Amino acid sequence: MNNNLEFKCTNEDNESIPEEIKESLNLDFKDVHNDGMKMALLSQGIKKYNKDVICRLPFSNTLEAESLGAKVKFSGNSIQARISDYRINEIGDIYELGEMNFSEGSISEVLEAVKYLSGSGEVVCLQVEGPFTIANQLMDSNLFYKSLIKEKEAMEYLFGLIENGILKYIEMSVARGTSIISYADPSGTIDIVGPKIFRMHSGKLNHDILKKAERYLGNALIHICGRTSCSLEMGGFAKRHGFEAESGMSYGEGLIDIINNHKDIKYIGNGCIKRSNLKIKENVMWGMDLN
Repeated sequence: MNNNLEFKCTNEDNESIPEEIKESLNLDFKDVHNDGMKMALLSQGIKKYNKDVICRLPFSNTLEAESLGAKVKFSGNSIQARISDYRINEIGDIYELGEMNFSEGSISEVLEAVKYLSGSGEVVCLQVEGPFTIANQLMDSNLFYKSLIKEKEAMEYLFGLIENGILKYIEMSVARGTSIISYADPSGTIDIVGPKIFRMHSGKLNHDILKKAERYLGNALIHICGRTSCSLEMGGFAKRHGFEAESGMSYGEGLIDIINNHKDIKYIGNGCIKRSNLKIKENVMWGMDLN
């Protein structure tokens, strides 16, 4: 059993939509972003095409920032929305932010898609972004890092809003039938921000959010992105424990088995949810214990 803390991300673009699905469903990318039913149908189509066992949502990592007022756009044939206008252009804008808005926009449609898919008997996996990733979609990175050092009170206020929003999002999605929360904070990993900022800020924020989220999980679990989980380990916020999975299982089947038969395990790490249709490497999965 390899206990190496390094996780090698392949950056596989498993979000690209096969031409057969595009043609059969006749979906416009912008429509998918703003229509829960179309989002659900696309998720089911991709699941079937990939011979997977879980339906993943959404198809963009901008939803949380968008719900806080950031503007998005689409370019070319990409299914992914991109931030076009920051919500925070100067530090004072932080205090004008409201809470995440779950009653309209794409994030509202995602929750409707979760409800439809779970009601149809699907195992739903919802992608949730971490605080550094959301904050970097709300403001320019130069302003963000400058404020992190010089505007501590404002940034604490911002991170408080973001934390509350993430926890509410998890709670609402699980209530609608989400079985797996796929949690990642790619802008806040230790290799991106460095050990000092990670231990003082992003690592602590992610640890606290994940710890608090357990109260909302019920029978669901949190799959922590391999890069994020390894960062938490290297920063001293978590440790892993390996356990053997049934031979021949896909990664998605392994997660479903944990949900059904290992209800004491609430956090899984050191893996990639984008490879849920592939066989489990060395028949080992990794539970995460938060310190």
